[in-house]
Amino acid sequence: MQIPIKLLEDQERMFAMSPHKMAVALDEINTKFAPDLDSSDYLMKRMKMLKKVATESFDDALERYIGNNNLLPINFLEIG
Repeated sequence: MQIPIKLLEDQERMFAMSPHKMAVALDEINTKFAPDLDSSDYLMKRMKMLKKVATESFDDALERYIGNNNLLPINFLEIG
């Protein structure tokens, strides 16, 4: 699929950030979990989307989204 150059240029202008603003945004992304970055409205939309399209169980998909997966790997359970 080819994306028109004009569309890319329009998006680039719309989301342009100063280097300082970009550094702050990247720091937030690297130090916070997704739910902390999202609004509560967006969080609810994300959860509905996960229920519909996640290829794994909803609980596993939610753990991945939250970013703090503390589930034991399945091979550990199989060995036990």
